[in-house]
Amino acid sequence: MDILFPGPNGNARVPELARNAGGRQFHTGAELNATIANINANGGTANGVQLPLVSSNARFNDTFNSLDLRFSKEFHLTERFTLQALAEAFNLFNKANILGVNNADYSGFFNVLVPDKTDPTHSARFGTPVSTAGGVFGSGGPRAFQLGAKLTF
Repeated sequence: MDILFPGPNGNARVPELARNAGGRQFHTGAELNATIANINANGGTANGVQLPLVSSNARFNDTFNSLDLRFSKEFHLTERFTLQALAEAFNLFNKANILGVNNADYSGFFNVLVPDKTDPTHSARFGTPVSTAGGVFGSGGPRAFQLGAKLTF
């Protein structure tokens, strides 16, 4: 993920950081904060902008994980009729999956170093999920179960 900061012409990549540094060069908020502190101590970015520090819980990338299971059992009622019982579980381990990627931010996490209004030396929103999956069976949303039956003749 690129690490951006608000500039006069919109969001711009921090010039002192490599492209897609979040998740490659930096894996924790503490690692990024050490570099930001160094940039700020040397006069800020190439444009003289002082960058805010991020939360130590900032995340840079994630994977989509969802363990879905299906069990079925057929019961032959007569030669012509069969009943199939179904039990399904979606996202069995209840893993929160990150969504919200677009053409400017493929990580799904907020990637702009926007200073907080109450404390401009920090950027609390950086590294937080843009949104998470949810609400639909099988999409990686919260854990869900489904029971069903199918009669064939």
